[in-house]
Amino acid sequence: MKGGEFIGPDGFAELRGGPKQVQLSTAAADPQTGRRLWELSEQLTDVRFLFPAAL
Repeated sequence: MKGGEFIGPDGFAELRGGPKQVQLSTAAADPQTGRRLWELSEQLTDVRFLFPAAL
């Protein structure tokens, strides 16, 4: 797999089934949503990760 590729189920609505390459949803690719999920995960787990400014 290359970066940005995604594996998901091959069945109805990609909810069940065997693995296959699928398209990433718009919501899953949204940087603001990702940042909010990361921040919320840090709050809920009380674990902080520091990244270089470039990321």
